[in-house]
Amino acid sequence: MQYRQQCSEDNYRKRIVVCTEHRLILIQYFITIEPAVEGTIEGTIEGARPTTKRKLAVLLQAILYNEKKRVPDYSKITGMSRKTVERYIKILREHELIDFTDGANQVGGYIVNSELKEIIK
Repeated sequence: MQYRQQCSEDNYRKRIVVCTEHRLILIQYFITIEPAVEGTIEGTIEGARPTTKRKLAVLLQAILYNEKKRVPDYSKITGMSRKTVERYIKILREHELIDFTDGANQVGGYIVNSELKEIIK
């Protein structure tokens, strides 16, 4: 197998895996987390496993850059299942890191808490 990494958009790394034996090309995307977002999760949510904290940071960053979307949208953005996104949104809401806003035509979505947004950006 041959491995090759290359950078793509601002917050994503793309790893291309080429298997010449089986003639497969796999593309995996990895979200790089901003230190401020990671620090917020570390300082706010205690007792969670490192992998859970990482996924929470990924979701929080996805909400920060893609506000006013719903669970199916964040599931596609992060690559997590809908159930996982729902579970992590519940945790983020319990810790008052995100809110749900009702938009026009009853099309609401999740946004990052305004106080937190000032700290992160």
